[in-house]
Amino acid sequence: MTSAARLFDHGERSLADDFRSLRVFFACPEAHLAAGESVEVMAPIAEHIGGRVMASGIVWVRPDHRRHGFTRIIPRLARGYALACWNTPLFWGLIKQEHDNVGLTQAYGSWQLGGKLVVHMPSWQGDVSPLWLWMDRETLIADIESAGNHAMTDNSRRMETAMTKTSSHLRQGISTRS
Repeated sequence: MTSAARLFDHGERSLADDFRSLRVFFACPEAHLAAGESVEVMAPIAEHIGGRVMASGIVWVRPDHRRHGFTRIIPRLARGYALACWNTPLFWGLIKQEHDNVGLTQAYGSWQLGGKLVVHMPSWQGDVSPLWLWMDRETLIADIESAGNHAMTDNSRRMETAMTKTSSHLRQGISTRS
């Protein structure tokens, strides 16, 4: 699996300003802006966020290891690490609408839906409209505590049982090994 997070210091600029200027995506965005690439911010709270914040939520799990709870654990570890090292007051992330529809936003943590972005960047992913999510420090601490309590309760009730209704067809994220 792979996870990534990034610490931003927006200084006096807002997060929305840094999205529109493409500084969130590129160290030197001038050529991309000149080529017509753009981000429209439809997330009102992003106008009021500045200073040091962390982008979080970039997680990839190898297909044969999916559905084993990594998406519940790894993003929380990354945000907890950022909190411990940098004392970041706010965390934000982007997620595709279809991933939110299947519950990944909830698996990633106690996010607030802050709106969306309209991204036109052929050099990156073309035209996309990801949802913009955010979480403050207090919510993160409560979320990690809740996840820890849930894991302890869940593990105490868990029993090793054989998989039932197995199929001869391999499916993504499901292992048929004993």
